[in-house]
Amino acid sequence: MRIYVKDHESRLPIIIWMPTSLIANRFAAKTAAKHMPPELGYTEEKLYALLRIMKQYKGLDIVEVDSADGDHIRIRL
Repeated sequence: MRIYVKDHESRLPIIIWMPTSLIANRFAAKTAAKHMPPELGYTEEKLYALLRIMKQYKGLDIVEVDSADGDHIRIRL
């Protein structure tokens, strides 16, 4: 996963790289399932399956925001 932040005043963008394996692993699924309300019906297995599917979409832009003053933010898998 990469987070790009381009400020309209700076020349170089800020790029934060984070391995998807830090987010998409069994521990993250277990922790998320523990903190979700039970009426949603998400189990550790379902969340882990979703996180594994997320790895298949490498390069997909999740969020892309352009502000009126020229700032640009993009979060990409």
